[in-house]
Amino acid sequence: MSWFGPCSTLGECPRWDAATSTLTWVETRLFAEIPPPGRPDGMAVDTEGNVWSAIAGGGHVACFSPAGTELHREPIPVPTPTSCCFAGPDRDRLIVTTSRKRMSPTALAAHPGSGHTWDAGRVGATGTPQLPFAGTLSSP
Repeated sequence: MSWFGPCSTLGECPRWDAATSTLTWVETRLFAEIPPPGRPDGMAVDTEGNVWSAIAGGGHVACFSPAGTELHREPIPVPTPTSCCFAGPDRDRLIVTTSRKRMSPTALAAHPGSGHTWDAGRVGATGTPQLPFAGTLSSP
């Protein structure tokens, strides 16, 4: 079992591996380095174990192999994608959230879709099933 992130502003994304039987951390290592422009943000994992990461400031979602090699870039028509997930009945559509925070009026005019949620369509991958939350939340 692995956990990815949080990624640094330097474009470095760590991976923590845990022993499944004990849920104890056994290794921390660099998973991927993302070259400028942009930095890794929200992520999703597909059924092949590939990690899909919104590259904030890079205008795309990058797909990385389980070893951290970049396999694919899915362009998004705005500069700041913030997260991604797989949706639809077959979990085969890549959905991407974006930001408009800190954008100048000129940049917003050039990218009016900033701050919207985008359906990037079918990208040749299927997302892993998500388990519903089984706990309870309490207010402070």
